Amino acid sequence: MKTNFKKIIKHMYDESILKPISKIHGKCFLKNTNFTIISNNCWGGTVYRDYGLEYYSPTVGMYFFAEEYIKFLRNIRSYMTMEPHFIDFTKSKYYNYMLENNHETNILIALIGDVEIVFLHYKSKEEAFNKWERRKKRINWDNMIVKFNDQNLCTEELINEFDKMNFKNKICFTAKPYNNLNTVIVFDEFLNEHYVLSDTKKKIYRKYINTTKYINFMNR
Repeated sequence: MKTNFKKIIKHMYDESILKPISKIHGKCFLKNTNFTIISNNCWGGTVYRDYGLEYYSPTVGMYFFAEEYIKFLRNIRSYMTMEPHFIDFTKSKYYNYMLENNHETNILIALIGDVEIVFLHYKSKEEAFNKWERRKKRINWDNMIVKFNDQNLCTEELINEFDKMNFKNKICFTAKPYNNLNTVIVFDEFLNEHYVLSDTKKKIYRKYINTTKYINFMNR
């Protein structure tokens, strides 16, 4: 009979102890640890936390609307030289959409050049600004994953453009298949939805991508 050591440990220790053990276990198998994830939402931050790694990316705890993200990627190095400037929520070009779709109205919105970013998980402008500026200095341009999905007013045209972009390691999570697009990974549980409802939970995204294997071999 196969012994379930994880169950035994769980009975012995509470979850606050088990989680760090799980992170150490995952980190042991990760050979490539100084990598940057540029993501349109919180997925990158989830991956870093799963492995107990420092954030080598400013795109943590925030999200882009799809059109803004693709615009950002077109000239990413230029945008990374700019500082975020915060605007009132009512000045967002997506203000009406967010109201109609029950988005939070007390969130921080910033412009980097002409690109709008929603700093969802920050308590103040100062925190969001300082963490963006600090983390963008850690970007490893030679060891980078660029991730997209079909949320936040995404269109087929934007997914096609993303697929053609000149990034070595890029992935796109979608709720439906797109023929002849190498970057697309279809999340089957959302096939009846208009888009991927959630890709930031490990138990969901790890059904479709082995992040340890992908990260270890992405530049080979």
